[in-house]
Amino acid sequence: AENWDAPIVVTTTVQLFDSLFSNRPQATRKLHRLANAVILLDEVQALPPHRIIPILDALRHLTAYNTTVVLSTATQPVYETIPGFADLHTREIVPNAAKYFAELERVRYEWRLEEPPEWADVVHEMLTEPQAMTIVNTRRDAQALYTELLRHDPHALHLSAAMCGLHKHRVLDIVRRRLADGEPCHLVSTQVVEAGVDLDFALVLRAIAPLDAIIQAAGRCNREGRLHRGR
Repeated sequence: AENWDAPIVVTTTVQLFDSLFSNRPQATRKLHRLANAVILLDEVQALPPHRIIPILDALRHLTAYNTTVVLSTATQPVYETIPGFADLHTREIVPNAAKYFAELERVRYEWRLEEPPEWADVVHEMLTEPQAMTIVNTRRDAQALYTELLRHDPHALHLSAAMCGLHKHRVLDIVRRRLADGEPCHLVSTQVVEAGVDLDFALVLRAIAPLDAIIQAAGRCNREGRLHRGR
């Protein structure tokens, strides 16, 4: 395991880049396995922006050793526009990707950029659907909205990264069961659900955020395509 002596290795992004940037023998003795390899980075939009330049530089260096780097995400960053990286030669794996994006469109975006709503307004909007989720930007906002929502739905649920792992799994199990059984389900969450969490709500509300976060939130709306369009 330490030497990655296997045809397929599943590891974390942190482990990969800790090894690439380390100067310790234990961390670097596996790196020869990255030559003549395919490196698949999932949810690449989550790479920290303040470290993206050295990360891209290291990945570009690996391509000199006949290595292919696949950047997998629903919200593809345009890294080749960063100064100094115009020579990345990125390309889509799937031909005519725009055609499939159009055919698989599952949600309708509604932009509401006027005065910020009160929490009571957000709760009112959530209750227009039996199954709805709101994603906010801070734990404080999540707690405030959840408190307001409980006044109208005592069975509402709350999710944030501040919870321990077991608690988060229990809440997600309840959410998935309610969604699968068609039961009412109203969830307030932070960004913790925006990557790697498969949920399928008819209505998803998202506090204003960068476009990639908004698109990730939309991935939790009508995910299974049961509706003509989610909101």
